[in-house]
Amino acid sequence: MAEGRLRRKAEMALSSSMPSPRRLPPPWTLEENNNACFIVRDATGQALGYVYFEEEPGRRAAANLLTCDEARRIARIVQDGQT
Repeated sequence: MAEGRLRRKAEMALSSSMPSPRRLPPPWTLEENNNACFIVRDATGQALGYVYFEEEPGRRAAANLLTCDEARRIARIVQDGQT
């Protein structure tokens, strides 16, 4: 009997200290921001990912950034990965 009570207390302590899984509600949207990156957001507006790009070849090479088209394709892959 005492063992059952201890087990329930342990389960309650564990469940209260464990964070609930974070929900990322669909639909996820894609927006371009300041001609510098694409942002993938969930339905609540929470930013889930940023994919940066640079259109000027010299700056892109120096900073090792993606082109706008490459960044858009990657951001769409992230957007399509919603569950």
